[in-house]
Amino acid sequence: MSRIYGAIAVSKILDGGVDTGCQGSVELPEVAFATQDFAGPGIMGTIALPSAGQFEDMQTTINTRGISADVLRLHQPGTHELELRFKQSTFMAGSGSALRLGKAFLTGEYVSGSLGSVETGAVAEGSAVYAVHRMQLLDSDGSELMLIDKFAHQYRVLGEDHGADIYDGLD
Repeated sequence: MSRIYGAIAVSKILDGGVDTGCQGSVELPEVAFATQDFAGPGIMGTIALPSAGQFEDMQTTINTRGISADVLRLHQPGTHELELRFKQSTFMAGSGSALRLGKAFLTGEYVSGSLGSVETGAVAEGSAVYAVHRMQLLDSDGSELMLIDKFAHQYRVLGEDHGADIYDGLD
């Protein structure tokens, strides 16, 4: 069945299970494998290949609007358990348009942030940046779309475990 994804209709950001009331946006982490350069006989120069089970640094940024206790909660040092809930407009052939729920769970350490500027007639646009070590994305039916947990050595995409064979037999 054909499905077209549209704009995010609404979203909510929770930190430690508490609604932050933050009306901003969230830039989800980039997922990039760590690479290793190979050179030698049979290779014309060098080639960078992904290292099995190794990821580059993952960061997420929450862009905030305004200065308040809710926003400052996001700037506290330490580990943050972030939950993003959002509804996305979709159109499915045969059944029409609907709003689909999505969730993202991010665990990370507060790295840096900006509170924005104070200017008459302008919104104080700031940001909070986190070094993410766990990310889980869920579909509207609760099924897991992706899980990366750097400390637990887990890497699953659409239910397929891409990390199990790497650590198999090491116990």
